Amino acid sequence: MKIWIAGSGGSGKTTLSNRIAGALKLEVIHRDQISWMENWVLRDEKDQIQMIKDLTSKDQWIFDGNKFSASKEDGRFETVDVLIHLNTHPLLCFIRTLVRYLKHKNNPRQDLAKGCDEDLDLNHLKYILYDYPMAKKKRKEFFELLKEKRPEVIIISDKKDLKFWLQENNI
Repeated sequence: MKIWIAGSGGSGKTTLSNRIAGALKLEVIHRDQISWMENWVLRDEKDQIQMIKDLTSKDQWIFDGNKFSASKEDGRFETVDVLIHLNTHPLLCFIRTLVRYLKHKNNPRQDLAKGCDEDLDLNHLKYILYDYPMAKKKRKEFFELLKEKRPEVIIISDKKDLKFWLQENNI
């Protein structure tokens, strides 16, 4: 099983990835650990692609993150079995991001590299409230293209949808 969890910052990608990983005993690949090196130094794009390519060549995995534009080069597009998109309302994502900041500002998250302390970055908040929602049409086109390859594409828009999906899959 190769599962890709996508969605805006604060949508619940990491929480869902970790829950599924625990239930199915799968490895989680956190995009943030690949994108960022120690102290928020951005890793070279070619290195990111190669790292993901190596990790997604395995038989089973859960990928926590987006970057749809790189997915054809890094192996996700060709190998994923199920893509779950968390279509969480931007205001809820914003609130969750604020809560995460307060929770982790002095207690670094496990899914980030050393020295990547939680920060409230205005560009990230703009991405959550404006940029990600504005790219909805492009994502929809991407999902349709992906469906042609064979994977199941699941859009989860609220807690009820998520609860139903988790129960249906015994997670």
